[in-house]
Amino acid sequence: MGFMRRAEEVELLQLQDSDNPYLIYQPPFAYSLPSQMLVIGIVLTLCTVLLSHLSFTAQYHFPLSKLNFLLQTLAVLSLLTKVSAELALASIKLYDISSIWPYMFEYTAIDIPYIEWDVWKTGAWLAMLAIVSALVNLTHIQFLTLLFPSDLEQLLIFTILGPLAVVGAALTFCDLSSSDSTIKTAESIKNVCNSTLTLLFTAALIIWGGVINRRRAWRTDGGTAAFGVFAIALAVLGTAVNFLIVKEDEVPWLQSVEWAIVMWQSWLGFWWWVGAGMGIGEVEDRRARKTKKQKLKRRNKNRTVESQVESMFTDNGENQAVKRRWRSSHNNTNNIHNTPQTSSSDSPETSSDTFLFRFSPSYLVSYVYNSLKRAHNAAARIQAKEYKKKQEQHERRWGPGEFAMSSINPIPQHSQLSTTDEDTEALKSERGERSWFKWSERFRRRRADEW
Repeated sequence: MGFMRRAEEVELLQLQDSDNPYLIYQPPFAYSLPSQMLVIGIVLTLCTVLLSHLSFTAQYHFPLSKLNFLLQTLAVLSLLTKVSAELALASIKLYDISSIWPYMFEYTAIDIPYIEWDVWKTGAWLAMLAIVSALVNLTHIQFLTLLFPSDLEQLLIFTILGPLAVVGAALTFCDLSSSDSTIKTAESIKNVCNSTLTLLFTAALIIWGGVINRRRAWRTDGGTAAFGVFAIALAVLGTAVNFLIVKEDEVPWLQSVEWAIVMWQSWLGFWWWVGAGMGIGEVEDRRARKTKKQKLKRRNKNRTVESQVESMFTDNGENQAVKRRWRSSHNNTNNIHNTPQTSSSDSPETSSDTFLFRFSPSYLVSYVYNSLKRAHNAAARIQAKEYKKKQEQHERRWGPGEFAMSSINPIPQHSQLSTTDEDTEALKSERGERSWFKWSERFRRRRADEW
């Protein structure tokens, strides 16, 4: 009898739930209180772990890039403060709600800032959100200047990304407006700015790791490739989350998740850059390619000399024929040079064609690309020289940050780099420089040229 009664009660409850008219107003689970508290806890854990990593690697991170370390620390602390305040406000609200009848929690997420706050409290909360947004984006922008160190590249980075970060942070205060249309327009513009930033961040990482420094960036020693894989994976994930924010702009906890992803992306990207050699690898790779080209050119020159020596021992008929052909070609060349030029090279058609060619899209793209390439190579040499000195002064000891620093190759005691190579001059140690090495190298090359 008891079993039949319980079955009837369950059936009655199911009928009541299906006929309940209030269920159509139930929000999705993403807007519920369990989802909000779960995401707050996850972001709080991510920020705490990242702050502990920054503190453990401070003895290595700070000497390499003081500004990057300070920006990352400030951004993580600000995000941690924001999430902690959000958790505290939600807990206080839940305690107040559970203290009155029916002594239960609500299903829907808690609105933070509170609806009953005045303008000053709401403005203070929005100011904290704007500071967090500005610090997170500025940290990643500064990290990109390490990957692209030339003045021209940094000017492009700050010109393109800087206004987007500033506009995205400033539009946070539009929530103070009483007009719904103004708030929706500001949210749309802010989401577009943040999505553009994440897209450009992802593109910059892929270009640096896949094009500029692909040989050094994917080494397996020291965990360099692992840092690169995780950094790019987080970049793609952050881009997807940003597009989800554009679609679901009412979800309150997505922005904190996006900021946490960008901060971890900046930290992993920095140690990826360190493991790849901090720009030193780029210079060394260019030096190796240039040395290989010089060896190939010298080898071709030696083959030409050998062929000329062999031709000296051929029969006189062939030698005389070669001489006659050379004299006839030489005379024809002199006749061509002595004849007056009837056609003017400065004709209007030629000048107009040259003018149009210089303003063609292909010429402009090639000019901009070559300018960026020259500026990047010059800045990479200067950067490599600076970090090479820091690498010499660094004492190798065991520590929490040794896993990333171990991927930087130690400097040999007797460097065998060519003193005439432009890239080598940026890598060369000042105290290891000896004048006798220069003279011996010059003497060796002179003998090779004479041979």
